[in-house]
Amino acid sequence: MKFRPALLATFVVASACADDRGPSGAGGWRTEITTAGDTTVVRTVGASAEAAVLELVEEVSIGRADGPTDEMFATIREVVPLAAGGVLVYDGGLRLLREYDAGGAHVRTIGGRGQGPGEYQSPGGIAVSTGGTIFLWDRTIRRLLRYSSSGAFGGYWDVPLYQWGGASEVLIADLGDKVFLRVTLPDPRRESERTPRGEAFTTEAAVRIAGDGSVTDTILAPRRPTAAEQGMITLNITVGRQVVQSHAAAPLMPEYHATFSPLGYFISAHGGSYSILLHRGSGGPLRIESDVARVRASGEERKALAEEFEASIRRSRASVTDRWEVPETKPFFSGLEALRADADGRIWARLHWTATLAGGETDTVGIAKWVEPVVYDVFEPDGTFMGRLQPPSRSEYAAARGDKLWLILRDEFDVQRLARFRIVRSDRR
Repeated sequence: MKFRPALLATFVVASACADDRGPSGAGGWRTEITTAGDTTVVRTVGASAEAAVLELVEEVSIGRADGPTDEMFATIREVVPLAAGGVLVYDGGLRLLREYDAGGAHVRTIGGRGQGPGEYQSPGGIAVSTGGTIFLWDRTIRRLLRYSSSGAFGGYWDVPLYQWGGASEVLIADLGDKVFLRVTLPDPRRESERTPRGEAFTTEAAVRIAGDGSVTDTILAPRRPTAAEQGMITLNITVGRQVVQSHAAAPLMPEYHATFSPLGYFISAHGGSYSILLHRGSGGPLRIESDVARVRASGEERKALAEEFEASIRRSRASVTDRWEVPETKPFFSGLEALRADADGRIWARLHWTATLAGGETDTVGIAKWVEPVVYDVFEPDGTFMGRLQPPSRSEYAAARGDKLWLILRDEFDVQRLARFRIVRSDRR
């Protein structure tokens, strides 16, 4: 079963509510839709691990250890799927933007490293409009470069973002092909406040770029909880003769996560509850919930995490006065990229999962290594639960569009390749 368009997915949700069954049939899950004030709440109930499985079928692989230069990668940084099934790949090691067709064959190299027309220094994001225009944000020269669908250079915009900090990536909204840059800027909601170091509070934001390169709108990210509100530990770090305060999250402490959707709004969550909030402008906010339980951490894993954290504190020459311990259950969401929004606006939530001891491996100070598999819950923009997916080991999410998922994989020699997979519903119940 392939991923369905949003309209069809909405019909499935309505059916699930009507007959108290989910899209996987008897023994599967159901979706409950309610409201809380102006917020639509879409809750998935009874999604068992067996019924919710999504599987991957590899279709195309690009990259090899030996061969033509166009088929070799150093460090893949950006992957942007194209409408016809091809892909744009920016290699940060080679400083090259290359296009491959749906079969994985090299089509062209776009621009190149330099300072001439169409050349770039340090791309911080790649995106493609529905009309095929390619945008590249060069964070070094602070320009948004434009190329045609055939790779021809079409000019650039100087974007005045230097006073705000650098952009991290470029995003294209579906409606009107609006170009967004994600930036960091002083938080206007906290102008009168200061950090413990006396600095102004900053916030992530998405700025909308007009056709002449000017900033026409700014969408602020949801207010990030302070370190104290998140329950972070205070570190007293000795730097020369001074003691500087910093904060850190203890192992398995629930943290705040946020990302920006190509549909034009921020998405946020906190690992303490299975609740993902879509900060939509039109239609009001939407909250995704699930009744899944938090995963327990074994005593051995908790011991190793505590030892690793204490070792990192010692390496930092820091002292801790706060009391802390590794909790018995893990937060729902895992990692710096716990939330992702793909090219269609679907939400990929990476979950904490049961860890296993990595076959006798230890870290640099001899502490046993525990490894969690990568597991995602996938949702449509309307909150419909699509299923749960576990990519292959030694792989990294790169991009997704339609029923295709692009992964960066590494072999035993750490050589990268890029693979396109088709996402299918498992027949298991």
